[in-house]
Amino acid sequence: MSLNNIELEFRAEVNQGQYFLLLTKLKREAKLISHTKRLSVMYFGKVKNTLFDIRIRVTNGQPELVIKKGALHAPDRVESSCPIMRSQFIELVRLFVLFTFKSEVAERETFNFDMGNKIIFSLVKANGIMYVEVEKLSSKDSIIKNKLQILKVLNHYNLTPMTKVNDFNKLCNRLSKYSDWPFTGSMGDFRKLEKILARY
Repeated sequence: MSLNNIELEFRAEVNQGQYFLLLTKLKREAKLISHTKRLSVMYFGKVKNTLFDIRIRVTNGQPELVIKKGALHAPDRVESSCPIMRSQFIELVRLFVLFTFKSEVAERETFNFDMGNKIIFSLVKANGIMYVEVEKLSSKDSIIKNKLQILKVLNHYNLTPMTKVNDFNKLCNRLSKYSDWPFTGSMGDFRKLEKILARY
């Protein structure tokens, strides 16, 4: 049996008006499975020409380490995660700083909905920037079928998926500029991170 460790995911950006209308409609039509507040320290880099996205994060008080393999904009990245102890959070951040990857700190509020067929619809808010992520864990054999299911969900809510790398990069750049902040590993950055972590 194929391992379902491919994060098949499509994104779409929404404005503030769409966000509240969409949230109301989703609460009416789908099952709300969680409302999360998350702090993430994210590292982006290459290992032997393969792109990696490493995240040390805490979600509603639960810390974990997540590693995603593949380009940021790719809809079919391989993902693996494991829980960590809260006391390990800062120490893991210190360890991964040694890789000298590009690193940012992000805070997100997310409503996660079960759409059926094991499809998860996430409505994400990062300060004034809002977007959706619709995903389904897949195997290599099920990607085509699952992709059609996800696109059908997006179409139902009149959302246009980001299929161009340039569109995704524009969203990431706006998040970096207006929501997230670069983490350099300086003493000042660690002090700032520890203060924020205390809220989570």
